[in-house]
Amino acid sequence: MQDPEVSIEVAKIITGLAAPFAMFGTVVLILRWFKQDTSDMIKIYSEATDAKIDAIKEDVKAIKEDVKAIKDDVKDFHNRLCKIEENRNK
Repeated sequence: MQDPEVSIEVAKIITGLAAPFAMFGTVVLILRWFKQDTSDMIKIYSEATDAKIDAIKEDVKAIKEDVKAIKDDVKDFHNRLCKIEENRNK
C-alpha cells in the first residue's frame, strides 16, 4: 500500500496538469458554440433583410404605377380644360 502523502501529491500533480487542458477545452467549446450561434443569426438577419428589400422594391413599383396613373389623369384633365377654354373663347 502507498503512503497517503505520496498519493495526495500525485493527485495534486495530475490535477495541476489536467486542469489547464480542461479549461482550454471548455473555452474552445464555448468559442465554437458562439461561432455557430453567430453564423445562424447572420443567416437569419440576411434572409430578413432580403425579404425587406423585396417588399420595398414592390412598394416602389406600386408607387411608380400610382404616380403614372395620377400623371395621366392630370394630363387628361388639363386637356379637357383646354378644350373647354377653347370652346368658351369661340
